[in-house]
Amino acid sequence: MQCVAKIILIISAALQFCYSQAIDSLDLISYTPKLNSLTSKFNKQLSTYNLLTKFDLTQSFGSYEVSVNENFNSTYIRSTVKSIRDEQLFAAKSKFNFSKEFSVGLGFSSNIFSDNRKIEINQASTNQVFIFSRIDPTENIYAAPYLGYMNNKQVLKDDKGLLYGFEALVNKIMMSDLIISSDLKYRNEEI
Repeated sequence: MQCVAKIILIISAALQFCYSQAIDSLDLISYTPKLNSLTSKFNKQLSTYNLLTKFDLTQSFGSYEVSVNENFNSTYIRSTVKSIRDEQLFAAKSKFNFSKEFSVGLGFSSNIFSDNRKIEINQASTNQVFIFSRIDPTENIYAAPYLGYMNNKQVLKDDKGLLYGFEALVNKIMMSDLIISSDLKYRNEEI
C-alpha cells in the first residue's frame, strides 16, 4: 500500500511540475488566444497543501487593449517544523494599436517570493515598469523591443537599474511540408 501511495505522490508531483512550467516564456508576444479566466486548484497530499490560482483578463476598446494577469502559488507543509512558501506574479499591460502591424504600450509587473523557513533567501521581490512596441511585419512574424526600470530586492540587498530587451516570434511558417516555429527572448538587467 505504501508503494502505491509513493507512486501516486511521484506522479502528482510530476504533473504539478509540468503544469507550473506551462507558462509562456514570452511576455509581450502571445500566439495563444487570451481567454478571460479565473482558475484555482487546491491539492492536499499527505501533510502538504498546495493552492494555485491564475487570473487572466484582457479587454479591447477599439484600438486600445488592456490585460491583467496574476499567478499565485502557495505551499504549506505541516510537519514538526511548519513551512509556508508563497509565490505571486502580477502583470498589467496596456497598448495602443496604431495599425495592424504596429503598436506601443506600457507595462508593469511584480514578482514576490516569500518563505518562512530560516534560509538565506527567504524573501525576494522584483518590480518593473517598461515601455514596449510590437511590430508585426508579416502575418506569422512578430517582434517586440522594450525598455524599462527595475527594482530587485533579495537577501537584504536592493538593486535598481535599467531593463531592456527584445522578444521575437516566428509562428508556424510553412516551407514545403515543414512547419517552422521559433521564439527568442533577450533580456538584460543593468542593476
